Amino acid sequence: MRELKSRSIFPSSEMDYRNIRLEPLRTIDYPEIAYHKKRLVIYACLLVLIWSAFFYALFTEELFPIYLFLMPFTLFSYQVLNTFAIKEEGLMIGTQFIPWQKIKYYQFVRIDVNHKFYGHTKEVNDSYELKVKLGFISASCIITSDETKEQIAMFLASYAPYKQKITAEKEETENESVYEQ
Repeated sequence: MRELKSRSIFPSSEMDYRNIRLEPLRTIDYPEIAYHKKRLVIYACLLVLIWSAFFYALFTEELFPIYLFLMPFTLFSYQVLNTFAIKEEGLMIGTQFIPWQKIKYYQFVRIDVNHKFYGHTKEVNDSYELKVKLGFISASCIITSDETKEQIAMFLASYAPYKQKITAEKEETENESVYEQ
């Protein structure tokens, strides 16, 4: 919650917000609490329902109510915050806040015919997916324009230097240029 209150460095323009997506069909929202109040209230209500079902199951020794309330919670939890932001302290992708020090590597993956997001919308086809790898977990978002990708790459290179993972295609082109000299 504290991360939503701090100032975002990027995205800064309306075009940047339209060019970044967490899901193929939906653009991101502004990284401010005012834009996420409805989702946060629904999420809090789901948490209260789960806790009440847990205590009900604890005292009555029935486990069935827990399963009923866990399903909507797990289905809805990744959609609570539909936001992407680069901040001084780290990177915010959806519900995850990633401090700069915790990033193992990041990678831009081209969305081509064999990619899982290809075919959802025309804007997503032939765009990029940013994958940020932490320890055992990862976060990702879709970037639909080359200009926005370059801006994000510039910020990531300055805040998380030496952590970009080079793809096989990039390695081949770099090796060819080395051998040609």
